[in-house]
Amino acid sequence: MRGCDTQQVGLVNYLSSETRIPAIRPLRPIRQFVDTALPALSSQLA
Repeated sequence: MRGCDTQQVGLVNYLSSETRIPAIRPLRPIRQFVDTALPALSSQLA
């Protein structure tokens, strides 16, 4: 999931992950960790 996180809300009925995933799920802090780590690894992943 690298790159820009764009969403075309106007074209489809879109529910964001913020809406679908409860606040207490471990997926939320994992996403924050990954969003911070990927830019540092981007040159190695290219």
